[in-house]
Amino acid sequence: MNNLEGLHLDEISGRMYFSGSLIGRLNFSERNILCHMIHNEGQVCSKDELIQAGWKGRLVVPNSLNIAIKKIRAILSVAGQGSALETIPKMGFRLEKKTVSLIIHDIKDTDLNEQPKVGHIIKLANDGHADINESKQEKTGGTTFEPRPIIILFGCLVFCIVLTYIMDRFSPVVYCNDFSGTRFCGAEVIEERDISIQHQPGEEYFYGWIEGKGYVFYKVK
Repeated sequence: MNNLEGLHLDEISGRMYFSGSLIGRLNFSERNILCHMIHNEGQVCSKDELIQAGWKGRLVVPNSLNIAIKKIRAILSVAGQGSALETIPKMGFRLEKKTVSLIIHDIKDTDLNEQPKVGHIIKLANDGHADINESKQEKTGGTTFEPRPIIILFGCLVFCIVLTYIMDRFSPVVYCNDFSGTRFCGAEVIEERDISIQHQPGEEYFYGWIEGKGYVFYKVK
């Protein structure tokens, strides 16, 4: 890439180069948005058409386009071209002419080790639209990882052990005592002399210790 001058976008990898040096990488949606703006350089691209170009009919959060534009503009700024991507209020965005050139790969002669061709626009398919395909590997951002069953089983076992420890360590212990036909339950053992309230057989109370007040009793039945 050392022989490239100016700003270039690799249509396949999303890498952006300035004077042959890598300055950033766009994800699939960001790359498609920038490609669309390059095809329509100098013209205002509406938000709706850029969302369609970036996400192709998928539902996205309202701020997705702004985030993508911010990322593209940040990489352009590395090359001193941040202002070339203009925000047109209530209309959309516009990329100045001849800001970014595209590195074109000849898909028919699939040899990723060859020096890619350089051109100002991406190659078009027979129907006149940009032919930009997303691979499954690219969606995941690199090499896919498929966990083995033994790893999943080991992870579940560790989780169960940790969960059992937490439940055993932090589960409260409740003590219940019957005095004269009345049931008293609390977090510690009490004696009948600790009971400071009048009670009737068949009643149930929950008690707790409050500093400065002693045992406090709450009737639950």
